[in-house]
Amino acid sequence: MISSIRFSFRVARGLAIAAGMCALLTSGAQAAAVDLGLWNDESYPAVSGFGAGIWTVSGDGLSVNQSVNGQPTLFVSDFDVAGLAIEGMVIVNTAGDDDFIGFALGFEPGDADPGSGAADYLLVDWKQGTQGFNFGPPSCTGGSVALEGLAVSRVTGIPTADEFWGHFDEDNATCSPLGHGLVELQRGATLGATGWADNTSYMFRFEFTTTSLKVFVDGVEELNIAGAFNDGRLAFYNFSQSNVTYSAFITEPLLAKDLTSGPDRDGSAWYDDFSDVAGLTLNGDAAQAGTVLRLTPAALWQGGSAFTTDPLTLGPGGSFSTHFAFQISNPGSVPDPDGPGADGVTFIL
Repeated sequence: MISSIRFSFRVARGLAIAAGMCALLTSGAQAAAVDLGLWNDESYPAVSGFGAGIWTVSGDGLSVNQSVNGQPTLFVSDFDVAGLAIEGMVIVNTAGDDDFIGFALGFEPGDADPGSGAADYLLVDWKQGTQGFNFGPPSCTGGSVALEGLAVSRVTGIPTADEFWGHFDEDNATCSPLGHGLVELQRGATLGATGWADNTSYMFRFEFTTTSLKVFVDGVEELNIAGAFNDGRLAFYNFSQSNVTYSAFITEPLLAKDLTSGPDRDGSAWYDDFSDVAGLTLNGDAAQAGTVLRLTPAALWQGGSAFTTDPLTLGPGGSFSTHFAFQISNPGSVPDPDGPGADGVTFIL
């Protein structure tokens, strides 16, 4: 049966551009929407001038906003994540700061409590700009430099704010002995030295087991590590960054056989990009443009579509679920009676 259909779309200055990936995957897995209303927040010990996070869930439970520029803070799921694929969106709704957004995997409720000290989880965090800082008392470790870009680190014990900031584990008997800190494991393949952009949505995908973690951003594999990891919860993470929204998260079981990459997998149609549109029928004004699929030019009264003509058969009693992620950017363009910009994007199954 078909388990999911994924598109990544951008609409810019009247142009509908399909970018990233398009996939039809055959499996028995079923995607499930995540109810963020069941999650709980935790914050690490306060540092001077930095308060605890405030996480506000939307009425439908599909999004949450963190509004405080404060200490390391997490919003923790009600389920364990080993053996799951997890997808969702994150956006920083401001241009006024440049600090950390991210995710924790394998986190256990209470790991941020100073009396615990038992934490052992993976932290995927993303800094917009390189910055040195010393948080001072009550943090007794020295200041450090936070590097621009995406990275994954292993977190153990109760790190200080400085250790979260600089991804290090200081051997300081006074307040942070060795084993209470961070060890950076890998930086992003293309985003390791590139920060997130203001007011821009990013689609994250995590494939997590107790022996591996893969992280994709907008369809590109950024992190891929192996080791012995603890099962535990997913958590959203902010440090010194306000006005961050996480939304539209889904989970599905990881497949025993990977159908999510490569053009020759059984029962799948996969487009890493649109440099080759073989197998797609383009209609109207749709046209290939380098590695993207441009559905309409920047002109009035244009329309275009693209579809695959290769059928995927549903077995007896079969069903399918779908998940779409798209972003509309720079909507101002050619005006018409209902205003400037593109009128919309339609998906037909």
